[in-house]
This record gives sequence, structure tokens and C-alpha cells, in this order.
Amino acid sequence: MLLIVVLPSTLIFLWYSGGFYSTKILILAPSLITALSLGPWAGLLMAAFTGSFVFYIDLLHHSPLPKDLFQTDLFLILVNFLLTWFTGGVMAVEQSTQKVLARLAEEDQVTGLYNHRYFQENLSLRLKDNLDAPLSLALLGIDQFKYINASYGFEVGDRVLEEMGRFFEKAIRPPCG
Repeated sequence: MLLIVVLPSTLIFLWYSGGFYSTKILILAPSLITALSLGPWAGLLMAAFTGSFVFYIDLLHHSPLPKDLFQTDLFLILVNFLLTWFTGGVMAVEQSTQKVLARLAEEDQVTGLYNHRYFQENLSLRLKDNLDAPLSLALLGIDQFKYINASYGFEVGDRVLEEMGRFFEKAIRPPCG
């Protein structure tokens, strides 16, 4: 939504400012907003578009484009590309990290199965969505599990949990419907 306002206002401002050099820095805004919201490749496309627009305006106002103006425009456009690429890359890493952290927050590190937090969140969502649907729930526990850890160590206890998790994962069918 922000891009819908920023891009046209930037282009209009550049158009009516003529060859005013200081306003050209405004081309950074649409490119960076695009990179933040749509990713690095869309941001680079926007940088190419806004850079072309700057060259077009300068060619309209200066029949043969002076060397120093061309160099200034070229420098600004290259800075725009670099900032857009960097910002889009940082956002891509951030989104990837968020996905990994969300998965780690919902998954038991030993068994690879979903944890209690995931169970609580999904149960409340499923109950809200399907109030009339039948629901089966089985709670299982391993008797005297703390003694396995105390007697044989946490490594053996972790292996017992892994084996139990694999067993239940194979034995339990996914829900129908």
C-alpha cells in the first residue's frame, strides 16, 4: 500500500522538479520499499525503472547529456542498486530465519515431533474451526521415565524418546477429512 503512494508521488516530484539534482535521491524510496515488501528481485526491477526514469528526465532537460551529470546519475543509480540488493538480501535472510525459528519453537529437538506448544495452539484452532466435528485425543506417557534417565543417563533416555516418537509416527494414521 505504501508503494502505491510513494512511487507515483516520487515520479511526479522528479518530473516537476526538472533537473534539480537533490531530488534524484528520492529514487531510493520506491526501490527500498519494493525490496522490503516484495523481495530483492522486485526491488532491483524497481531500481532499474526509477533509474531509467532519472535518465529520461535528464535527457529531456539537457539535450546532449553533460558528462558530469551522466556520472552523477550513474553513481546514484548504482548506489540505488546496491542498497536495494543489500536490503532485499537482508530481508530474505530475516524471513528464512523466522521460518527456522518458528519450526524450532514447535518441534521437539530430540524426537523431531511436534511439542506441547504446537499441540495447544493447533487444538484450540481446530476446536474453533470444527465445533461439530468429532475429536479423538489420546494422551500417552512413559511410566517411570525419570528413572531411565537417572539409571542409564540422558543419552539413553533421548534414544528411548526417539524410538517412541518413530513408533507412534508410524502407527498413527493422519486424520480423515
